[in-house]
Amino acid sequence: LLCDTQGSSSYVQWFCFRVRDMQAGEAYTFHLSNLLKPGSLFEEGCQPVLWSKRRKQETGEGWVREGTDVAYYPCQDAGRRHRVSFDVRFPFDEDEVFLSHAAPYTFS
Repeated sequence: LLCDTQGSSSYVQWFCFRVRDMQAGEAYTFHLSNLLKPGSLFEEGCQPVLWSKRRKQETGEGWVREGTDVAYYPCQDAGRRHRVSFDVRFPFDEDEVFLSHAAPYTFS
């Protein structure tokens, strides 16, 4: 469940979180609820991005679009709230990864 930003009137849409100690090749399904926008780029084929600590160390590759069975749909029990669901197969065992709506960036 994604939380509203305190005192903000903007949409809850962006996410970034860490996952550790997974098994490579195993399908993990994520359901992120409480999104406010009635539409999303996930409906147009957008995928979340994944950053793997081990992949970065071994190949130098950073954020990569990954995920299958991506769906964006209204929550049955939450009024105008929506949910994004997707499956991910992690590239390495016992890794540390971040999943995000888009690759984070800075202004510098």
